[in-house]
Amino acid sequence: MHELSVTQSLVNIAVSEGEKAGAKKVTDLNLVMGKCTCLVPEIVQDYFALMSEGTIAEAANIHIERIPGKIHCNNCNADFVIPDFRVVCPKCKGRDTELIEGKEFYVDFIEIEE
Repeated sequence: MHELSVTQSLVNIAVSEGEKAGAKKVTDLNLVMGKCTCLVPEIVQDYFALMSEGTIAEAANIHIERIPGKIHCNNCNADFVIPDFRVVCPKCKGRDTELIEGKEFYVDFIEIEE
């Protein structure tokens, strides 16, 4: 359900920035989304299609670049990419880890038609 409010913000950003640029239409919205955001890309795309109806962002293409999760182990000082939500260090098996990448979520760029 987090996708609903996040996607409404995306629509607001796309419309606002498009209007500032004098766009007739927002054609593409490029997002960066970490795999550890707990957001489902397909749901964001579906909500965007619904919420943008009747705006200059209607029918815009949503492109999502996924950033893998990366953990730092405070025990052995190793950094590693995680295949899922596991937080155990594969090197020393320690659990004193912190997520250093993978929670990103932002609009990278917007393409418009003038």
